[in-house]
Amino acid sequence: MSLLVTDIGGSTVKYGICDASGTLSHTGAFPVPDSLISFLDQLEPLVQQFQPEGIALSSPGSVDPDSGMVHGISAVPWIHGPSLTQELQKRFSLPVTIENDANCAALAELWLGAARDLKDCCFVIFGTGIGGALVQNRKLIRGATMSAGEFGLMILDYDIETQSYHVWSRYSTNHTVRNAEQECGLKEHSLDGITLFENKDNNPIFAKHIEYFYNAAANGFLNLQQMYDPEAIIVGGGISARPDLKEQILRRIAVRIKGRENYIPVPQIRICRFRNDANLIGAAYHFLLENS
Repeated sequence: MSLLVTDIGGSTVKYGICDASGTLSHTGAFPVPDSLISFLDQLEPLVQQFQPEGIALSSPGSVDPDSGMVHGISAVPWIHGPSLTQELQKRFSLPVTIENDANCAALAELWLGAARDLKDCCFVIFGTGIGGALVQNRKLIRGATMSAGEFGLMILDYDIETQSYHVWSRYSTNHTVRNAEQECGLKEHSLDGITLFENKDNNPIFAKHIEYFYNAAANGFLNLQQMYDPEAIIVGGGISARPDLKEQILRRIAVRIKGRENYIPVPQIRICRFRNDANLIGAAYHFLLENS
């Protein structure tokens, strides 16, 4: 089976062709269009060229796979409203499925990656915000409003005097980079994550914001471990490529539970296998599950 898989992100739409074994080929990307019609127009030549047997979508937001509608909020306004699956089916006369992007990343790792031997686990995906997914007995937990796994909206601190608070996504990879960039007075979007993390020893502002990132991650991981007690927490997103990521988070967790190790379990952290391709591969796996 040959599927056209697409991943709608905040700034780009990634795509590729995926077969039933999870092999991905002909990958590419284009800027996120400004309307659903423009999105369909961008997919048209891909459908004509590759002649897929179906289309699998990965999308931000609170996705209802049954209706094909995307609720909640995201950086792409036009995905909210109509049934995306119905619109694509009408245009291309092909079966279409849709799943939340973090859920797709989880499905990829459950299928062929870091969670293939696990039953109960959760996923934390660092990027523009912080997404996630919960898995019980190898099945996704969606929740009453399709919002299970939106870990980025967890409140990590609250100031009662000012009635202000920060959610975990305030310390996402993207926000960490942008906050350091702004404090340094750099031109907007002139700093990237690799430059930030590789130069932390040379710039105290970089080091401060990286410390915020790791401390928020330690808090978030401990909260997830206590709430759900998963076998492991699998980390995805571009930051997962850093070889010291796991060590840095665990070091800060150790500080928090010092003296309480006997009754506060240390999260087992795994790094995802597929990284930037996870959403595409997971979208394909979701299609296969829905059409098996």
